[in-house]
Amino acid sequence: MLYVRGWISHLGLQRRTPAIERFFGPLREHRSVLRYDTRGNGLSSWDVPLPITRQGLIADLAAVADTIDEPFDLWATTYAGPLAIEFTAAHPDRVRSLILDGTFLRGRHFLSEKRAAPFFDMLAMAHHSPDVVFSSLSFMTDPAPEITHEVRVDRLRQSISPHAIEQLYRLAHDFDVSDIAGEVRQPTLVMHRERSRAVPLLAAQRLAGLLPNARLCVLDGDAHNLYEGDWRAPLRAVGDFLGVDLELGAPEPDSVRPNSLSVVMFTDMVGSTAMTSRFGDHVSQVARRRHDETVRDALRRFDGTEIKHTGDGIMASFHSVVDAARAATEIVHHLSEPSPAGEPDLAVKIGLNAGEPVREGSDLFGGSVQLAARVCDRAGAGEIVVTGVVRELLRGKSARFAEHGVHDLKGVDGGVQLWRLVDFTEPG
Repeated sequence: MLYVRGWISHLGLQRRTPAIERFFGPLREHRSVLRYDTRGNGLSSWDVPLPITRQGLIADLAAVADTIDEPFDLWATTYAGPLAIEFTAAHPDRVRSLILDGTFLRGRHFLSEKRAAPFFDMLAMAHHSPDVVFSSLSFMTDPAPEITHEVRVDRLRQSISPHAIEQLYRLAHDFDVSDIAGEVRQPTLVMHRERSRAVPLLAAQRLAGLLPNARLCVLDGDAHNLYEGDWRAPLRAVGDFLGVDLELGAPEPDSVRPNSLSVVMFTDMVGSTAMTSRFGDHVSQVARRRHDETVRDALRRFDGTEIKHTGDGIMASFHSVVDAARAATEIVHHLSEPSPAGEPDLAVKIGLNAGEPVREGSDLFGGSVQLAARVCDRAGAGEIVVTGVVRELLRGKSARFAEHGVHDLKGVDGGVQLWRLVDFTEPG
């Protein structure tokens, strides 16, 4: 199996990334899996002639394919998908089957003309503000990853040059293999996460519709990379497609714990991108540290647990709705005070929801978590917005609320009534 990663990649760092190695382990029991870093990436040369061209990327793929003496399975992800389709159409006798995930036929299917200009303007900032660019890309591919966004950003910075990243994304925007898709007769599995922010599901539906022998597999979740989120579901689909029994193993006995009531809190710094543009990376990072320290201090005081850092905020959980309300109120109060001299003023918004999330290891998943994140999105600067269940749990607890309106939230049927926590004076 030849696996062609859409940029960005770094084989050396991937070897030390447990989620990636966990994903490829079962495949190696049935296939020799070949992976490589494309030019401008990872362990391949970063000192490459510009501009990077489609022909150059196809040459990279062909060079690795030439080391394989027999027909092989070709798996391509995201921006490598059109390259794999072009290679397969040109060399039908060499590719046994095709697996495509998170990808498209035309670049304008994943990035419309309206979105392209601001997206490329953001990428151009990689030369002087790489953390801004890589934080945005990290959140786009997985808003709630297993590891922190800081770790992902550091990995991205080590994986690709600022010169290459804008080149490659612009090149992907110009890709169009619609006219040759019908020539690909190999059995093809098209997989796509339903709520991917990187490439919309519609692009995968168009792709599967034009490939003559394609099977479309829509996977639940919003983590674009298949090795993140529910990694077992895509591997089960691959095993069924290849006709092999992939040994995925059962979760560790302690890794999935019985569900119990938790109050999930999301914090989010308001206007963080604009702050970085105005004040620069260093000053903005000082402000982020102030936010993080304030939130973590409140978690210590009110028995909260930090689940993960989300780039511009923190996800946490509480066993007590009273403790969650106390913590949220304290965080907003402290971050509403004037900042120290030379630092930008901060504004934070907070979303709270209560439910029974799925607990896997130290992380939380499920609808109650997703709803808490959506609620945070609807809050304004300095606001604590909660769901009706949180309001009911705080009934009789000296909490005052104001209606925040009925909102249509992504992934939730019907309008959801939200409430703003105006004041909470429960004695400590």
